Amino acid sequence: YNADQACKAKVCKKFPLRHLNSSKKLVMEFVDGEGTQIQGTFWRDAAEKYDEQMREGAVYILRKFQVKPANKQYSTVMNDYELHFSDKSVVEEFADQSAAETMAAGVHIVPIPKLSHYISRKAPVDVMGVVTGMGDTSTIRRKSDMSEFTKRDLTITDKSCKTVQLTLWGDLAVASEGEVVEGMVVQATACKVGDYNGCSLSTLSRSQVTYNPNSPAAAELSNWWQAEGQSATLMPISEAPSKSPGGGEATNNRNQLHLLEAATRQPVPEEGARPTYHNVLCVSMYINPDQTMYYLANPQTGKKVVEHEGQYQDSDGKIIDTASYRYVMQLKAADLSGPAYISCFNEQAEMVLGTSADHLAELRAKDE
Repeated sequence: YNADQACKAKVCKKFPLRHLNSSKKLVMEFVDGEGTQIQGTFWRDAAEKYDEQMREGAVYILRKFQVKPANKQYSTVMNDYELHFSDKSVVEEFADQSAAETMAAGVHIVPIPKLSHYISRKAPVDVMGVVTGMGDTSTIRRKSDMSEFTKRDLTITDKSCKTVQLTLWGDLAVASEGEVVEGMVVQATACKVGDYNGCSLSTLSRSQVTYNPNSPAAAELSNWWQAEGQSATLMPISEAPSKSPGGGEATNNRNQLHLLEAATRQPVPEEGARPTYHNVLCVSMYINPDQTMYYLANPQTGKKVVEHEGQYQDSDGKIIDTASYRYVMQLKAADLSGPAYISCFNEQAEMVLGTSADHLAELRAKDE
């Protein structure tokens, strides 16, 4: 919807201007006085105009923008919505720039068992855990330009007793030497979730790492570790068994994916490759009634047929006396990872709609 109201926000991150085929795109991250972050996208002439006028760390008044549901596959912040700016949008620099000092992104801790939900997303996450293991600081060399990078791996856990590897890069890795010890609470913000070893964390250039932070959540986690956590059995998140609704361990957990993982994480298979199958638990959100939801088919083979002199003919030239409708449609579904479009064929569509394609075609013919 279009926003008639204005909002005041600070540019906390500004990405380079991108030139698309016939357009321009500029993405920024904003934060307001309450610590809420949201992504803003400027299009076409507005992208070029505000790329020159706006700068990181400055506060602006934003007007005449559109608010749309966020595409969480590409969004760089944790928000269900995003802002879109056009040539009609108005952005003015706020007179009192001291307001920028009070605008900082809030910390939203993601529990370790839920980290795998964010593997396919661009948005970084904030985490907190107790250090249960530490690797040595090391240096790796990038093959493309032989640049050297310093890294250090930490293993952390929370009350779930699941563990995950957190890789510190650059100055954060160096600063951890002599600072971090086992049993210490660590908070890391703006971390990337990757699929190394099933699920892992890496710091980014904007990440901040705090040891023994002064917060109620950190104190509660430390008390849990001292009272029971240090003697509990810990298990890596990638190896943790899930529970079925009946209480037992799920036997097909390895094939269970979240919707956006299934839609985006799997590589495009080579021609002739065998298909892979996964289970996804999601909710049907929307079915476009204007789509072509079914086709006339040979009831025996499922092949498409066309009317031919009072009978029906398929692509092989075979003539049949009767034909039936079969579904081939798309629906929009979602789970906690976000929405995606799913193609449904006859048997699956009948389960979703609760009726046959022949019956639906009859209802449509009667305009019901």
